[in-house]
Amino acid sequence: MSIPSVLVPLYTYPTLNAWAPLTSCAAQNPSVSFTVVINPDNGPGASNIPNDDYVASISDLNTNENIKLLGYITTAYGSHALADCLGEVATYANWASYTQADIHVDGIFFDQTPSQYSEAHYQYLSNLSSSAKATFVESPSLDTFNPGTNSDPQLWPLSDEINSIETGDIGYAYTLLNNIPPSERPKQSAIINNYAGSAVDQNILLQNFVAAGIGGIFITTAPPGYHTFSHLWTDFCTSLANMTGDALRPAATTTSSSVRTTSAPRPSSGSQSSTTTSAVAKPTATNSATVFYRSRPSLHTFIYLIVYLAAII
Repeated sequence: MSIPSVLVPLYTYPTLNAWAPLTSCAAQNPSVSFTVVINPDNGPGASNIPNDDYVASISDLNTNENIKLLGYITTAYGSHALADCLGEVATYANWASYTQADIHVDGIFFDQTPSQYSEAHYQYLSNLSSSAKATFVESPSLDTFNPGTNSDPQLWPLSDEINSIETGDIGYAYTLLNNIPPSERPKQSAIINNYAGSAVDQNILLQNFVAAGIGGIFITTAPPGYHTFSHLWTDFCTSLANMTGDALRPAATTTSSSVRTTSAPRPSSGSQSSTTTSAVAKPTATNSATVFYRSRPSLHTFIYLIVYLAAII
């Protein structure tokens, strides 16, 4: 099982060292891939080239081989005029022509994409994705849709990646994850915001999503807006880098890869995220096969403690 990439909505303004937590973690964890969303002004801004602060900071990010950059564009759930979106795609692509620094981006992050299928939505998203792929031809392009919730499977083939989870409600996040077929999870990602748990609990949450096969993940204590780094950012990156071998496996499994939670589904809200964080619900036995994820010390831990106590008595 592969380690997911870190999907970073980097919306904080690049004052001196403001992006240092990202570049530091990328340098310290070269085995982890980072997909970073750049958002100068709710899009690329009015200029063909971003200001000097962005130029310096973006070029710094581009020195890291494990960082890919995406330009932010909102579709406003399909209400943003297609011509305007395509113009912003062209602006981001133009950054690659800047000769004084390497400020290229590798693709586009389309935010607030429609989650419901209609012929109009399909054609709109198809035009956006096709334009992005045709524009970013010098390197493998990457386009991501962010409905922030489960979307109609008919829309999935249109993009390279889909962020299907953006919420601060852990139980609801698991509900959304369970709605994604295991075979489709590698191209989908999750953003957990307003996280209020400990570093240990964050690691358990991260293990569960990794074991479920999610393709991208981001957990932050910051609220939606993402103008600051998480208080647990370094712990998050280190935990992900350390997830090899047994760390990628759930504590106990049967033959299915669903994640059990007692939270009930709620209406889709796009990327308008809930801010209530709930504890991870314990799975309950059902007639269907279920993956039981670690939410307390494993059996191996108890065996180790028994052996240790026997040795010292």
